[in-house]
Amino acid sequence: MIPLLVAFSKVTQHQATGNSMMAVCATGSVGAYTFGFGGELDFVAATLLAGTMIFTVRSGAYFGQTLNSDRLKLALAAFMVCGGALIPIDLHLRKSRESQSTSTTSNISSNDQLNHIDTASEELHSTEPTYPEQQPPSISDVSPGKRPFMEAL
Repeated sequence: MIPLLVAFSKVTQHQATGNSMMAVCATGSVGAYTFGFGGELDFVAATLLAGTMIFTVRSGAYFGQTLNSDRLKLALAAFMVCGGALIPIDLHLRKSRESQSTSTTSNISSNDQLNHIDTASEELHSTEPTYPEQQPPSISDVSPGKRPFMEAL
């Protein structure tokens, strides 16, 4: 987003970075709201994670403001290259985990595997398709077991 803002608008590198941070904050808030009401947010863990980040964010933002535009571009490029380099490592780790889980399940007889596949296929075809709702569910729509977000508040 930052390179596009700098390339196609009349903002500086620093303004583009600030605008991007604000956009991430807004979209992250909506995403957290949606996950929270879906029962997929551990409020305590999220609070601890955010709490630890608060101690370093100011120094990072200050450091970014002290860099000139060329150095800030270089820092962003280095961050993107390093982040991109992690993708093949992540894929390799996922494949190795999948192969480990496959090797542990290979002891099951082939008949058991076929029965399991048939059962799963029947369950898949017997259910009605569900479509996402247009609006986030209200608190009364969420089952009591799926409210860790609201209970933590």
